[in-house]
Amino acid sequence: MPRTAIPIQQMAAYSAGDDTIAWTAGDSANGHTFDNKGGRVLLLQKNENVGAKPCTIQSVAAPGTYNRVGDITPTGAGKGATVANIGIYGTFPSPFFETSAGLVEVDIVDATDVAFAAIQLP
Repeated sequence: MPRTAIPIQQMAAYSAGDDTIAWTAGDSANGHTFDNKGGRVLLLQKNENVGAKPCTIQSVAAPGTYNRVGDITPTGAGKGATVANIGIYGTFPSPFFETSAGLVEVDIVDATDVAFAAIQLP
């Protein structure tokens, strides 16, 4: 099965913020991708009724390159299992995270009550 795409959402320059983010439900069977054109961040949302939700933002560069340690592995644990939270990750430099197709790949083991959003910064 193809990976589930996380659509890119544009954040307006000089804005006061945006509270209309569209979330993509977690998909543990297929994983996720988002287009990586630079200046993009990934949001990970975890609902309050679940514990840690480990995921992996796949690295394509060898660990140790430019002092990097490899994949990014957020847990979505935030402030604890009973608190809803949003984590923000990125940006994702092309040589380290972009596949030959220009995508960043994200995997999650248990997608229950987890969602993602990809935001293009101005």
